[in-house]
Amino acid sequence: MNILKAVAAIAAATVSLGFAQAAVVTYEVSQNFATYQNNLDGSPASWAGGGLLSGTLVFDADTGDFVSAEFTSSLPGPGSRTSVYDTEADAALDGVSTTASFAGNVLSLGTYYNYTTWYSNYIPQNAAALTLNLGASTLGDAVIIASASEIFYNYFWAFNVNGLYHTTGVHGSQGGQITLTLVDTSSTGPGDDVLETPLPAAFPLMLGGLAAFGAAARRKRKSRA
Repeated sequence: MNILKAVAAIAAATVSLGFAQAAVVTYEVSQNFATYQNNLDGSPASWAGGGLLSGTLVFDADTGDFVSAEFTSSLPGPGSRTSVYDTEADAALDGVSTTASFAGNVLSLGTYYNYTTWYSNYIPQNAAALTLNLGASTLGDAVIIASASEIFYNYFWAFNVNGLYHTTGVHGSQGGQITLTLVDTSSTGPGDDVLETPLPAAFPLMLGGLAAFGAAARRKRKSRA
């Protein structure tokens, strides 16, 4: 009897794991910043019409916790470039390393990334920081208006009288009000993306093996009776 109970418990636990679900709320954006400043312009003035910010932002539907973000953002003007934010990227494979913090309805992203310029095919460890202040918005709102600001940094090697050294500086910045739109990603409701973990391919075989094991145990007990 104990063997049969063990078989039933294992099967129930496996079924429970097989149908585990997690719901997320997804927002997307594809919008230009209102203003930008590119230090390579040779002027400290802010110019109208910033670069394009596009990508997605994902939250846990149950807890409201931040899950992931994936954005690209361009800086216009001389020396223009595109930065990459991806909290799920593999730094070794993708050349992107992004950190994130979400507190008080403010999302702060910091990223190191590789990019290409007209004079080099590969420039490592350039950086940018993106801040999205969601204000009084509530998770699940069809539209979230975020106060957005971004700073671009330069990291490069240079020489002085002491030899090679690493320098850094602000390359440019931009800002404005950004509109995040809720994405209807499934039939469960706007922004609700239910992720269902499929049963393992070998699950039916495993159940068959457990059933055979139980049958053998019963025959063994009958033969002893």
